[in-house]
Amino acid sequence: YRVRGTKEPFYTLNIICGSMEARQLKAAAKKHGVTITEYMNAVLIYALVENQKNAKTWKERPVRIAMPVNLRQFFPSNTLRNFITMVYPGVDPRMGDYSFEEILRQVHYYMRYYINDKFLRADITTNAQTFRSPFIRIVPLWFKDITVKQFYKRVQDCQSSAGLTNLGVIKVPKEMEPYVERFDILMGQPFSPRTNCAIVTYKDIATIGFASSIIENDIERIFFRK
Repeated sequence: YRVRGTKEPFYTLNIICGSMEARQLKAAAKKHGVTITEYMNAVLIYALVENQKNAKTWKERPVRIAMPVNLRQFFPSNTLRNFITMVYPGVDPRMGDYSFEEILRQVHYYMRYYINDKFLRADITTNAQTFRSPFIRIVPLWFKDITVKQFYKRVQDCQSSAGLTNLGVIKVPKEMEPYVERFDILMGQPFSPRTNCAIVTYKDIATIGFASSIIENDIERIFFRK
């Protein structure tokens, strides 16, 4: 499902931030037997499903979230570069109406099935084999950059309805704590007319930041109400 809206000029980013007590968020997730990341994924999927219903589209389409997985949890690395792979939890409204509890269950078991060292190792191997190809190695870097960018815009970006990342808990040295009130995190400019969600927690404040390239904010409204 691709969100339709009034597109802003490319260098315009619409931002909506909300904050809440982390312990309340944790309690809500625990009540359903899921993690905070799974819970937030389910809420965003719910918002997208509702938005698709309200849009009265001629043909319903699957709703999927693009979520990065930190590979350092499984494969220790000292690199300062992004060391992630992507997973795509979601539901298919063509199979019937999903309650919020059903969405939660779907996301929970999807995460358990896909996020393990064996699946992730296979994903890394596939990507690494591509770059080991003799043909790929002799292609000039500037051409690779153009090709990868076009591939992302035309193929990779179409695989999901929105993006979500949870940075987790931020800690600072005790000397800094009196001067830091909260952290905000925002995703970059989306290529397509969509919204991306980022979550970060500091002490007991969980901050949720939406960044979108469209004027409409229906998804964010449904998300925060839920």
